[in-house]
Amino acid sequence: MPKALDWLKSVKDQKCFLFLHGYDVHGQCVPEKGLDYRFAENQRPGNYLGSGREQELLREIGLDKGVVDLKAEDVAFWRAIYDEKIQRADEKFLKFLSAYATLGRMDQTIFVITADHGTEFFEHGRIDHGFTLYQEQVHVPLIILLPGGDFGTTISERLSSIDLMPTLLELAGVPETPDVMKQVRGRSLVPLMRGEDLAAKKKEITERDLICETDYREYTFKRCLITPDGWKWILTMETGLGELFDLNQDPGEKRNLAPLHPARAKDLNDRLHAYFRAIGHDLTKREWKPGLNPVYNSQAK
Repeated sequence: MPKALDWLKSVKDQKCFLFLHGYDVHGQCVPEKGLDYRFAENQRPGNYLGSGREQELLREIGLDKGVVDLKAEDVAFWRAIYDEKIQRADEKFLKFLSAYATLGRMDQTIFVITADHGTEFFEHGRIDHGFTLYQEQVHVPLIILLPGGDFGTTISERLSSIDLMPTLLELAGVPETPDVMKQVRGRSLVPLMRGEDLAAKKKEITERDLICETDYREYTFKRCLITPDGWKWILTMETGLGELFDLNQDPGEKRNLAPLHPARAKDLNDRLHAYFRAIGHDLTKREWKPGLNPVYNSQAK
């Protein structure tokens, strides 16, 4: 954040785009002076200290064995550690915003807060992120603050991260040139942000399948489709296993309904394959063989 502020001062009154990516809540990141356990005082077990190395080991066990053996108090402890990281990140970001305000550009700036993914703390027996496409991994915040501080609109429909680019282009008044738009598969959310209830436009934005995917370190290859009415299909490519969930009745994704609804499972699976064929990735044309692609030198010893 200090480097970002220095750069912003250097561009002065020029138009600019800043992408500020924080790792403060990331699994292996721990505050420079250590944790203060502000949310874990009454549940801190003796087994863990909340270190990045501990979380890394738990993640690797989950990847290797498919599940981590944690007691309820251990799960509560790790969730408390995550809450501390979130609050610390909020505090840092508040300082950044306060410093930014001194530059005199608040009334000319669009702020966006979002995340590239979530993280899991034992909702499905593992810790960290990347290996699954359950909601704790893919349901992320999207907050857009326009100049003037208009807080007027909350959009309840499911949307996609790929909608952010066309939304920002429209808000910034950047022309939608053919060369750019032929690469864009998302939808501008500006009509929804303005509260426009044009039936055709709203239907185009909200009534579409959303796609998620992960090839996490080549341990697994998963593709996912979520329908506008809340049905979710997850396909594990290396095994062919399909999981069907009704997010309206089972938001925690605890019950795989594929055996009970084979027709619906087939329909969603067909739609998933059709989507990837349409963008030039036929899922049937390659071999999905699990491998090993470490991100850090400490992994996969």
